[in-house]
Amino acid sequence: RDKLQQLALHNDPHSVYRISRQLFSPGSVEELSHQSFSTNGHPSDHPGTDIVNTISRLELDGYMANTLLRDTDAMSMAHSLEVRVPLIDNEVAGYVLSLPGDWKFGPSLQNVSKPLLAETMADLLPADFLSRRKMGFTLPFEKWLGSQLLGQVTSVFNDRQSLSTAGLKQKPVSEMWKRFLKQPQAVGWSRPWAVFVLARWCEINKVAP
Repeated sequence: RDKLQQLALHNDPHSVYRISRQLFSPGSVEELSHQSFSTNGHPSDHPGTDIVNTISRLELDGYMANTLLRDTDAMSMAHSLEVRVPLIDNEVAGYVLSLPGDWKFGPSLQNVSKPLLAETMADLLPADFLSRRKMGFTLPFEKWLGSQLLGQVTSVFNDRQSLSTAGLKQKPVSEMWKRFLKQPQAVGWSRPWAVFVLARWCEINKVAP
């Protein structure tokens, strides 16, 4: 968190976003894999000094487009449903991104979730709905990894050949897994899960070492 704050103070939102969204640090990538890791960033397609809007654009182009919308489309179409997201209509999104970032997030708005949207919908939605805290949704991967998936994941992480095929080193992967089993929240479920999925994908698709 301190590093993110320092980067923000130096007006480097691209680095802030990159660090906040990366699953493994560059050092961890090199430790777990047989690959070196370059920290050279890519030039932004949206240069500007408005930190809030810059981060918003990065979220739109990255996490939202590549993860949220992709997952929504795959899951909905698997059940013959089509999802529409009107708030990211080109005209709506373009207009909102043209507004100053400090209108959307600032000292006076820290206790209000999505203040511009809440103000726009104030006459359409109940007041308690607009003022309630943001609610997240997370699948119980931490619980699954320590119970139903424990044997399967352990087997993969103990298989040197399987991990090598995915470009991973068995010893640091196994050590990460042991740390997770002792202190799940300290390691985070997404790290061992990502490594497991990569190894299994390579095995299923017969990726050559």
